[in-house]
Amino acid sequence: MIQERPPDILLLDLHLPDMRGLEVARRVREDAPGVKVIILTGYDYRGYRRGLERMGISVFIDKAAAGRDILDAIDKAAQSEAPTPGPSDPESVQKPLTPREREVLTLMAQGRRNPEIAEALCVSLKTVEFHVSNILRELGARSRLEAVINAQTYGLVPPALAPPNGRRRRLRP
Repeated sequence: MIQERPPDILLLDLHLPDMRGLEVARRVREDAPGVKVIILTGYDYRGYRRGLERMGISVFIDKAAAGRDILDAIDKAAQSEAPTPGPSDPESVQKPLTPREREVLTLMAQGRRNPEIAEALCVSLKTVEFHVSNILRELGARSRLEAVINAQTYGLVPPALAPPNGRRRRLRP
């Protein structure tokens, strides 16, 4: 729909039933780069924000915001220049990552730890640590989670990779 009749402004929730909002934002950036996107979310994930800001999305609204705040955000987006991706947009990120770093990143997205990655790739732990460090730097991330979120935002790894062997880690309360 956006390709056929691109809106001036898109109000986008990050949590959608059929597709992740990050994936929708990435596709909108690719298919209709002139659309101004406002993100509506109940969460303040810095990793999401940084990745979205790199795509040229900088207006965020809390789901609990008053109607006036939403209208103000729409006015702000309407008055802003056409969005332009930052220096770490998908195009510039995809080139610096080596094929091995992409393998490490995919395993990170599956929730594997460095020793597991080393074993899976038949390399030393030091080698994995080196690759993880490069990945964090290239994706502008401060943590593994932020790197994976940014990588998902840029389409470098699928949005929802299952942990290896179908294992799910339990979160501690």
